[in-house]
Formats: sequence, structure tokens, C-alpha cells
Amino acid sequence: YKLAYDNSALISLTLLLIWLIGLGAIYYGRKFVLKELDKKIKDYEQHIYSLVSMIEKRDSYTAGHTQRVANYSVLIAKEMGYVDEDIDNLYRACMLHDIGKVSTPDSILLKPGKLSKLEFNIIKEHVSTSYEILKGVDIYKDIAEIVRHHHETYDGHGYPNGLKGDEIPMLSQIMTLADSFDAMTTNRIYKAR
Repeated sequence: YKLAYDNSALISLTLLLIWLIGLGAIYYGRKFVLKELDKKIKDYEQHIYSLVSMIEKRDSYTAGHTQRVANYSVLIAKEMGYVDEDIDNLYRACMLHDIGKVSTPDSILLKPGKLSKLEFNIIKEHVSTSYEILKGVDIYKDIAEIVRHHHETYDGHGYPNGLKGDEIPMLSQIMTLADSFDAMTTNRIYKAR
């Protein structure tokens, strides 16, 4: 009877030890995988931000625009008491809000004078293009809606959906404010600050 009890206790202790080693391996393995995944995401985002920078450099007047909009938006969101996750999403959305301009012809994007109605309709498409690009990438799906509505206006005369008031997501409203502020305080090829 004592021998069976001793064997049973030894087996139980061995199983407990194996279980604890397994838990430790899972914990450290998960930690390692999450760290590597975070690094890959940051590398990916850095490549995307480089693309945005190339788009901005097409027009020397708007160089640095996305970074300024992102910085202003973060300051506003922090002052309003938003949580870090929302602020991070807003920052990422701001950094990518004009990525759709990759499809806007230079003849329109760099036109020094007033745009025709057709040209203005073409430039407005950058919002929908940005949305389509972002919603197709898993890590950007959560910010696609913020970007989609950054040209909506509180009175409902904005685009692409003519949303008004509280229909516009608050993070989009913050970006709109920051985007407008930057447009009013920097010189553009078609308009002085």
C-alpha cells in the first residue's frame, strides 16, 4: 500500500512539474511572439509612413502635413481625456488620412489656381480611396472609419457622406479640426496661410 502511495505521489509531483514547465514555456513563448509581432507591425507601419511621406513630397507645400495633423490631434485628444488606445488609433489614422492622394493626378494636386468642379470632385475621392486602402489591411480596419469621415463638417456639407453633428465620429471631428488648423496656418500652392 505504501509503495503504491509513494508511486502515486511521485507521478503526481512529476505531472505537476511538467505542467508548471509547460505554463512557463507558454508564458515566455507568448511574450516572445507578441514582442516579435509588435516589432513586425512597427516595421510595417514605418514602411507605410514612408509611402505617405513620398506622397507628401509630391507637393513641397504640404510636406510634414500629416505629422503636424497627428501631433495636433494627439494634443487635443489628450486634453479631452481620451484613453491611450483611442489616442494611438487617432495618431495612426492621422498619419494615413491622405494616403488616398496617391491616386490624385499631380495636375490637380499641384494646381496653383482654383480647382474646377470636376477637379474638386476628383480630389474629394482621396477620402474614399484612403478608406478602401485601410479597410483592406487587418491592422488598419479600426482606423478606416476615422479616416473616412475627416472631411465631414458639422453642418452636413462635408464629404463623402454628408454626415452632420454627432453622426460624425468624435475622433474624426478631432482630426478635422487639426487638419483645418494646419491648412489655415501653412502656405499652400493655391492659398496663403
